[in-house]
Amino acid sequence: PGTAQFLVPFDDEEMLILALDRAGYAVSAGSACAAGGHRRSHVLEAMGVIHSGLASVRVSLGRSNTAADVDGFAAALARIACPAESVR
Repeated sequence: PGTAQFLVPFDDEEMLILALDRAGYAVSAGSACAAGGHRRSHVLEAMGVIHSGLASVRVSLGRSNTAADVDGFAAALARIACPAESVR
């Protein structure tokens, strides 16, 4: 229940994950059971949501996370993945 997967407009998934890490958020591109692998998620492929120009980001929340943490992550994701949109 504390895990969400996002598809965002970003050409380089690895660079998105690194940028979020620099912003203070540890995220992943795939499931925990596929960690360390370099193949795209077979689940996302089966759902037909793997498209060029989209990056997949998996986010997990724990008991210690707050609404402010979620708001901060959402702002960082918008700022990094959609800089023109986050200026509004």
